[in-house]
Amino acid sequence: MVGLERAVLPILAEEEFQLAARSAILSFIVVFGVTKAITNYLAGRYADRGGRKRILVAGWLVAAPVPFILMWAPTWPWILFANGLLGVSQGFSWSTTVISATPSGRWQPASPLTSWD
Repeated sequence: MVGLERAVLPILAEEEFQLAARSAILSFIVVFGVTKAITNYLAGRYADRGGRKRILVAGWLVAAPVPFILMWAPTWPWILFANGLLGVSQGFSWSTTVISATPSGRWQPASPLTSWD
């Protein structure tokens, strides 16, 4: 979804919403980046408390309406809202996947010989 949006939405912004492609791309990247950064932090903070699976599923659920919002968006702010939801989804689901890849969610040295203490 992210790759498709980045390829199609600048053209859509120019033709349907009469926006300059550069301003559309900038607003698009800022909204996605800010929401993903915030939810990366929140996902990491609450993964151990609320459970990684819950956060992962929440990320998937947040993304569910994104294609429909993009299809029926009447104005550019609706597109940005959908992009924000996609950033939240990526922050929750991607961060949880990375956290789950480590045994305890924290880095552990392989042996005392590799420890830098």
